[in-house]
Amino acid sequence: MLLGVSGLAIYRSRVPLVKSVNVSPIDLLAGARKLEGPSDAKVKVIEFIDYECAPCRKVDASLSRLRAEHHDIGWYVRQLPLTMHEDARSLASMSILSAAKGKLRQVHGWLYENQNVDMRKKAEYVASTLGIDALTLDAEMSRPTIQEEIDKDIKDANRFGAHGTPSIFVEAPNGVIFVGSDTTSLEKFIKQVG
Repeated sequence: MLLGVSGLAIYRSRVPLVKSVNVSPIDLLAGARKLEGPSDAKVKVIEFIDYECAPCRKVDASLSRLRAEHHDIGWYVRQLPLTMHEDARSLASMSILSAAKGKLRQVHGWLYENQNVDMRKKAEYVASTLGIDALTLDAEMSRPTIQEEIDKDIKDANRFGAHGTPSIFVEAPNGVIFVGSDTTSLEKFIKQVG
């Protein structure tokens, strides 16, 4: 479903970087991991991320503020580990495992706040947070199902036109929009639909 032409025209006149996209909300949310907010929210923000991406860290600081202000919005993440980042895929695996164990919010924030910490310390933190040892964490991260989830996120990101990180999509009652990494436009849109 796309934004109505008149609604999008009015919105674009106020926020020119936003564009409607022909993406099914079902496809966009398929495999997305909920960071916080109600599952039945009328507005959902879905971000494709890479935990080694410096712009993602910067954007997450703004998104953290928005998440604190807008508890009625569903906030989701999907993985888009960039090949230029050596540990991005491993961090994506840790994120997916954390979501499966109900610890995504805690691990997500910590990974961004500690982006410059070495990988061994990141693994120790995630293992401790999940209540498992390092060997179990490594085995869990290597499971084919985890790797398939990452591959699906990457494939979907490319199909939706998200070729870099961070890439933010918003599912609203009148369609799906793409705001890229522009949190100012995202905030204005949230205020308009809220």
